Parts: sequence; structure tokens; C-alpha cells
Amino acid sequence: MGQFEWATAALFMIGKINKDFAEALFSAPIPDDLPPEQQDLYIVRLEELAFPLKKKSINAFEANIDKGKAEKKRNKWLDFSYDELKTYKPEIVEAKYELYTSEAAASMSAVDFGSPKQIQDLPAPTAEPTEGGS
Repeated sequence: MGQFEWATAALFMIGKINKDFAEALFSAPIPDDLPPEQQDLYIVRLEELAFPLKKKSINAFEANIDKGKAEKKRNKWLDFSYDELKTYKPEIVEAKYELYTSEAAASMSAVDFGSPKQIQDLPAPTAEPTEGGS
């Protein structure tokens, strides 16, 4: 029963992470010391990295929405997915299903994932990764 809540949360997070990463690449500043003849190449390379991430984010949001339609359910993760997908596809129309609640939804409410805005505002890590992952 609770799989719907966790699955939709995971799909939303996958979409959001990929979208944020793509947007960061698209808006990355050009290094000041980069010669003019290399600036276009730099931008092209960033776009080559960003476009597949953008596509992955769209696919994740769409898969999430499809899951809700297939199960005729709605929750906050689907609502977040619609909101994010509308930035790419403003014409998308939300399915109108009753808000889904379950024990998993109740247990997830104790876990504060934060709103998409809060997730975006997380501080950058301060420690450098070490070899061996520890």
C-alpha cells in the first residue's frame, strides 16, 4: 500500500535533482580567464551535459504523473511533479483525482523532505570527499 507514496516521492526527487543540475549547467558563468575563441566551445560543452539531464528530469516527472494516472491517485509528490513539469510544458493539464493518503503518507510526514524551494536552498557540502568514501 505505502509503495505509491515512496515511489512518487522518489520519482519527484529524481526529476528535481536532474532539473536543478541541468539549470546549474545552463546558467554556469564563463570563466573570466577563458580566451574568447574557447568561450563558445565551453558553452556548447555545458549544453551537451545539460540537455540529457533536462530530458531525464522531464521523463521522471512524466513517469510520476503517469503512475498517478494509472493508479487514479494523487499526492503532494504528484502535485510537485506537475508544478515542475509545467516549467517545461505549460500546456499540461493535471488529472483530478482525490488526494491519496495511507500509513506510508502518514509516516512520511514525520520525515521532513522539505519543499522544493527548501531543497534548492540546502547549503553546499563543506568537507571535501575522501578516497574510499569515508
